[in-house]
Amino acid sequence: MRRPLKIAAWFIGALVMIVGFVIIPPLWMYWSWYPKAWSAKVIVNGRVAPNSRLYADLRKERAVIVRRELGVLEYYFVGLMPNDRRFVWRCENYGFSFLPGVAFSNHVQFGQACMAGNIRLEDTDGKPISSSKHERNRELTVQFRTIEFTGDDGKRIRVEW
Repeated sequence: MRRPLKIAAWFIGALVMIVGFVIIPPLWMYWSWYPKAWSAKVIVNGRVAPNSRLYADLRKERAVIVRRELGVLEYYFVGLMPNDRRFVWRCENYGFSFLPGVAFSNHVQFGQACMAGNIRLEDTDGKPISSSKHERNRELTVQFRTIEFTGDDGKRIRVEW
């Protein structure tokens, strides 16, 4: 009876090691993970949007804001880095996947849903070869634990956590 238990324990241990060293690292390299900020409030034009959410990376350099109101479901990706590297991108709904307490995206999914619609490319002469679908002045302001910007519909979105 002891021998089958030892074999099972070694088998399970080896399986955990394989998963830990072979499967998880590639997932971590090509995926971005954004834990939910449980204390966050999303306020749209002065009114709390209770079904909206904030997910921020661990370094608080990037955030995903899900604006969910009656008839509105919008995803925004916000760059919070200092030194004029702050931005707001409107993303398509397939840009992020969600599990309870975490949003995540891989580099292909993010590139197609967020970057492709927000980056304007130019040729060597400076002529645009692509345009931004969501290009607008969003009047982004970032303060300690606060993000505020203008949404696609012109409403002010404020996130506090």
